[in-house]
Amino acid sequence: MKFFVSSLFLLCTLSASTQTYSLEDFFVYAAELEHKVSEIFDALNDTSRAGQMIIPAAGRLGKSQEHLNGLLRKNYIGGILLLNGDKAGFTQMVQDYNSLNSQHNGLPLLYSADAEPSLIGYKIKNCTPVKKANQMVSRVEVKKFANSICNDLKDIGINYNYAPVVD
Repeated sequence: MKFFVSSLFLLCTLSASTQTYSLEDFFVYAAELEHKVSEIFDALNDTSRAGQMIIPAAGRLGKSQEHLNGLLRKNYIGGILLLNGDKAGFTQMVQDYNSLNSQHNGLPLLYSADAEPSLIGYKIKNCTPVKKANQMVSRVEVKKFANSICNDLKDIGINYNYAPVVD
C-alpha cells in the first residue's frame, strides 16, 4: 500500500515538476521524496489508505454523482473510472470531483477510461475521430492516433487509459 501511495505521489510530483525524469529515476532512492511520501502515508488513516486502491466508475454506466460525492467526502476512493459520456461532460466531472476532493483534503485522484481506438468514439463522445485498430496500417498511423487519444484524455484530465496493447 505504501508503494501505491509512493507511486501516486511520485506520479503527481513528476507531472507537476519542470525537471525531466526517466523511468530509471523511479527505481533510485531519493531521501527527500521518501520522507514526503512517508509523511503523507502516515497522515492517512487505515480507511483512507485502503481507499487509495478503490476506483469506482462514473458516467452513464457508473455510480451516481451523489454516491461518488459521498465517497469523496469521506476519502474512501483513490480515483474514478469514467464510463460512457462525452468529452465536455467528463471534463466538467473531473473539475467537480477535484474541487470536492480538495475541499476534503483528499490525495490527488487518478482518473481512468477505457479508450482504445475501436471504442473511444462510443465510450467518450466528441473526441477526435480515430480509426479502429484493425484499420491502422503503419506505425506512423498508430502513433498519430495514439497521440490523438492521449491528447483528448489529457484535455479531460484522465491519467490512465485501460486500453489493451493489441485490439
